[in-house]
Amino acid sequence: MIAAALAVAAGVSGCAEETTVISERGLLIGLPDAERGGKPLRGGGGSANPLETMGDGELIRTTPTGERFLVSQSPRHVIILTRRLLASNDESDRVLFYNQLISDDTKRRAISEGNDPTRILEYFTENRAEILDLLAAMPMGELSPDVAFEHVEDGSGKDRSRLRIRSSLARKLEFTELWVQREGGGKGQAGYKLLWVK
Repeated sequence: MIAAALAVAAGVSGCAEETTVISERGLLIGLPDAERGGKPLRGGGGSANPLETMGDGELIRTTPTGERFLVSQSPRHVIILTRRLLASNDESDRVLFYNQLISDDTKRRAISEGNDPTRILEYFTENRAEILDLLAAMPMGELSPDVAFEHVEDGSGKDRSRLRIRSSLARKLEFTELWVQREGGGKGQAGYKLLWVK
């Protein structure tokens, strides 16, 4: 009886629902001649790689006084910023990387182990090629097909996540994991920070 009433109510409305597609997501978005149902696929911005559609002005912002700060609201942003800042030969980019993208917990741990926290920057610089290889294997960040994105419960009470290469590609890489942590901060710095690579 109730099922019949629901079926009648659903059929009585008689109105057709109209759907307008503003943006589509998927692996084929942005590829030449890609179609779905005979219609060309179009993305929200044109590029097939969402990491490449974000400009420096969106993630690296400059105040009227010339101070730069990072905006990192997702693990993908951490990857983009790490690529840009590590690949740069500009010393100010490396300082920005260390001061604003490296997790405060990573710096505190270095101090608690009796190490100079600036050694973290040296480590990333010395291993730059291998770290950039890892990031290249994650072309769409946590949405990459060969990446496992996992929230990590390690007893710290922190919002930590790990992006791990889970394909045979892992055997070819020096590093296979990127760890990120959600942290607060001032002036746009709230968001995800780089915890470590393994």
